[in-house]
Amino acid sequence: IRIHSGKSIYQKTGTGEASLFKAMSCVIVKDSGKILPADKCNPVKDTQGKTWYEISPGNWMNESDVDVLHQYDLKELGFTALQEESTADMSKSLREGWMKAMLNRLSEMVNRDRGIQQQQVSDYYKKAVSNIDTDGDGELSAEELFYAVHHPEMEIRNIAARMVVKHDSEWFGDSSHHKWEVYFKNYDLLRMKYAKQWRDDVEWMSKVEAFKGGASVWHMHPVMFCSAIKGASEYEITVELIEKLLKHKNPWFTGKSGGKSFAADFKNTYPDVYEFDKQSFVNLLNEQLSSYDITGAYHKAHFLSQCLHESAHLDTTIEFGSGRNYDPGQHKDAIKNGNTMVGDGPKYKGRGLIQLTWKKNYQHFSEYSGVDCVNNSDLIASVMINSIKASCWFWRNNGGVHKKYNAKGDINILIDNEKNNVELVTLAVNGGRNGLSERQAYFDSIKKEWGLA
Repeated sequence: IRIHSGKSIYQKTGTGEASLFKAMSCVIVKDSGKILPADKCNPVKDTQGKTWYEISPGNWMNESDVDVLHQYDLKELGFTALQEESTADMSKSLREGWMKAMLNRLSEMVNRDRGIQQQQVSDYYKKAVSNIDTDGDGELSAEELFYAVHHPEMEIRNIAARMVVKHDSEWFGDSSHHKWEVYFKNYDLLRMKYAKQWRDDVEWMSKVEAFKGGASVWHMHPVMFCSAIKGASEYEITVELIEKLLKHKNPWFTGKSGGKSFAADFKNTYPDVYEFDKQSFVNLLNEQLSSYDITGAYHKAHFLSQCLHESAHLDTTIEFGSGRNYDPGQHKDAIKNGNTMVGDGPKYKGRGLIQLTWKKNYQHFSEYSGVDCVNNSDLIASVMINSIKASCWFWRNNGGVHKKYNAKGDINILIDNEKNNVELVTLAVNGGRNGLSERQAYFDSIKKEWGLA
């Protein structure tokens, strides 16, 4: 279902067909245009045959105030197809027409009627288009493009990920191809040989029969696109599943588990993750699990159960304590884990869903991901996708069990050999048995929901 703007929100009393709905004084503004899975909105039919949807805990909407969409109606689900003719000069690839069409699309999707913040974001993209058209050469830097499509507000990332674009691929054409002539013509002579060799090494499309002609190809976000056209996974992590495990429908990531002072600081310091949208979180989580190949039913069951405990039931992306206990002189393993200076403890304390700890581990994740969390450690706690990525990276590369089954830090390997051993997985995650009973309870509940043996 897609939510309409300016429509009333209702409160529900009673159950089933006997349910009664009373309009509240507030109307939909911020969530206008939002798309939600209908079956996850607890649809209820009243005595008049009208269907009602719970769009958020305790807040209901009438069927006449939403659009009912269908799984394969990709356009209605927000997918957009953009097309660009082949370019003769890859140095001008960021000036292609589809870039402007993309930014215009983002501006349109962020409805100006949804509030002041939304209007500012809409204007942001319109200004970006205007800048391209008026700066003389239409230049848009790679950095500007990256931040444009990763804007934290209004689900911009989800909108951008639903764009399917046909344009020239950077994987076609070696350094001698005419598309790269201008690029290398003005290139730094001292780096020319290395750059051309790199170009020749990464090019592969000309070696594949279907692509050797050099025509433009369609580019799409594989997880987002495939998720839209496939049926729901039998072992799917959903908002509904997590709420059932947590036994409440309250907002997530509030910091309240850490006490009033922590909660207030969490809200002020990490506004982009505070009360993070549940469906957006689940989308990001499933996307990253797929990217890191944490896809088996038991892999996902263990991962989710560990994250629920480590994050205080999805309430925080940063450790509650000050972290001073990780300083040299306070912890016997501080020096060998990279915390060589007083202050490194708080700087590199636990962050993420499975909390990344110690400077050494921040350095390793930074090198792997390109996220500079060494100089700015809060990037793990303040940006939700980084919190998830750091946890997935840890799971596949830095778990605490290395020798058993020759896992070398890959917790998937431990699970492949002992699929029900929560204690072993907890040892790899936590280094001990801390919170084992709760981790076990979550794992058992997930298994029951998914019908695993």
